[in-house]
Amino acid sequence: MSSLDAVIKLRAFLTMGPANCTTGPSLDAERGFVLVGRDIAGRIFPQGFSAQWLGAEALQFLEAHRAELIPGRCVDLEIYHVRPVNTELRARIKSCQLAPLAPSWIAHEEKRQQAATPTTPSIPTTDQEQASA
Repeated sequence: MSSLDAVIKLRAFLTMGPANCTTGPSLDAERGFVLVGRDIAGRIFPQGFSAQWLGAEALQFLEAHRAELIPGRCVDLEIYHVRPVNTELRARIKSCQLAPLAPSWIAHEEKRQQAATPTTPSIPTTDQEQASA
């Protein structure tokens, strides 16, 4: 990161899941991922952006949170080197954290977990249990 690159902090929602990326075909190439999203206010990047995060920290984050990085999920980003490429804005990620879930997401997750947990009726196993049932 050069001293001329301003760091922008923003909360963004993902418009697609992460995509793996690399800096080249060699085995020594740096690896990471790309996030595509929009800032939640829509003021900074109203048309959205794609941001690349390379390195060990990026790979650790991706491994730990890949299942949570789904469209609609919010992340808190620090991005730099923002530039237009054709019709899209591209940037590099300095840091990324999962944003706290919105109450609607929490309620949805609770319902999903309840639906995924099957309830089986208890079956009496002794004569006493059958009599009390």
